[in-house]
Amino acid sequence: MNTANSDCDATGPASGGGSDHRPSAQTVKWSLSVSPEVVRTGEEILLSESIIDRFIRQRNRIKDVNFTCHLEPFMADAHGVYLSPRENEAHLTQMLRFQELTGITVSPVFNNIYVPNTRANFDRFMSSVEMLYDRGIRSLGVPHLLWMKYGKLNERFPGLRLKNTVLRRVRSAQDLWNHASAGYDYVNIDRLAVRDPYLLAEMKRAQTVFRATTGRHVDISILDGEGCPGACDIIEEHHQHTLTHPGTADANGNLEVFRFPQQFSCLARPHPEMNWLVSVGMPFWARDFCEVCKYIDVIKLPGRRTIHSLEDGLGKLEMISKWDEGIAPDAPETLLRMADNPISTKLLEDWRIVSRTCRFQCWSCQVCQEIIDGCRA
Repeated sequence: MNTANSDCDATGPASGGGSDHRPSAQTVKWSLSVSPEVVRTGEEILLSESIIDRFIRQRNRIKDVNFTCHLEPFMADAHGVYLSPRENEAHLTQMLRFQELTGITVSPVFNNIYVPNTRANFDRFMSSVEMLYDRGIRSLGVPHLLWMKYGKLNERFPGLRLKNTVLRRVRSAQDLWNHASAGYDYVNIDRLAVRDPYLLAEMKRAQTVFRATTGRHVDISILDGEGCPGACDIIEEHHQHTLTHPGTADANGNLEVFRFPQQFSCLARPHPEMNWLVSVGMPFWARDFCEVCKYIDVIKLPGRRTIHSLEDGLGKLEMISKWDEGIAPDAPETLLRMADNPISTKLLEDWRIVSRTCRFQCWSCQVCQEIIDGCRA
């Protein structure tokens, strides 16, 4: 099962190839997340000497660090994170200090696509962005393509890098082109593309043509999953529920029905320890991981709900930089056990081959179920 890390630097016709193609896994950058819990603990965890030192050592691999920020008209976000006005200001201040100490760009997240994209709301947002810009913010998310097409953000705030939100689900090369044309500098594509190499290659070609045509390089970013199944039938309603439920405005009243152990949770399936078979995320094999990296510039890690995202994110970077084994050390325990078991190795290899290009079209495939049945036989 060992696939050497030297495969990371291979090129091929599917990726566009060519002598100028980047060594993928060593140059792809990472977008990390920080939870508001770093403020709520009352301790200066984020600004501790050990954390700052670790970030400085890894800063060449980090694109940015994103964080929850609630300003008009975006007073709720897709994670259902609640912040009081005091916590919001304390978190923003702490993140700006972190940026100053590390030299790493921090990026407030605005992803509530259910806030109406009216001109009045745009004007409120412009006032919020002006405050952030004056305080040193140089990267942030804009959830509405219409607002980008006004051109005012790029014009009024030079040097501000603008990102879309993963909730918009960029699902084609044309979608990528449209976002780039609207002025985005950084486009989060639909995470389902991780199992569609043909789509990834087409998006990469669109990026290349856009750069040749306009002189602008627009980063392609993909979210490294959140444990969500790729074939989830209610993902968009999940976001809608979290963003529009009255409970999201109350620290103790968020009645989100999709979180474990409630019935609609991703973890509520019969065999939750096998979720990795159907979950969206970067591959666990070095060779497959590097193949995806050929098409993207940034891997976005989730984690704005948990303070552990700090350690998890840095650990991921350190693991990748030292990755010389076939399977990632942080792979699920059930995968590691299967890889060491001759009886299940064939099932696992079949899944690996199929999952590279399956596009999460589970209706026509029983490979994952066969593995579950085989492991329990």
